Amino acid sequence: MVTATDTDGHLHGLTLTSVTSLSLSPPLFLACLADSSETLGAVLRSGGFCINYLAQSQRAISDVFATRSGAKFRNVAHRIRPSGQVEIAGALAVIECTLHERLQAGDHSIVIGRPVAMHGGDEEPLIHFRGAYRRIGAPLPPAAA
Repeated sequence: MVTATDTDGHLHGLTLTSVTSLSLSPPLFLACLADSSETLGAVLRSGGFCINYLAQSQRAISDVFATRSGAKFRNVAHRIRPSGQVEIAGALAVIECTLHERLQAGDHSIVIGRPVAMHGGDEEPLIHFRGAYRRIGAPLPPAAA
């Protein structure tokens, strides 16, 4: 999940199917956001974002942030980082990034972030694969033909 606070202090966020480590030197991460996304606008205006890796116990949060609801943060515990970016409370890992670069690709933008702070826990990660939430070690259903 990617979250951002815009310059007016409004909170934005969305569930993504993947966030990728891009480079070790310098350390960089990338995420792909639809150009129509309000979260992308907040990232661009504020110059940063947080990557929130959710824990298995946070499935409901993932579902809320996968919608276009304007009230995503209403019932979700969160805190504002010293940079002004927002993190989801209890996230398995949080990587706070400054915006390094934006690349346009079709109807999406690739946002590349440079981490400035990271912390994490040791719960089981929330995993979404083949259209459903999964658990590590659980058998997978056969792939669709």
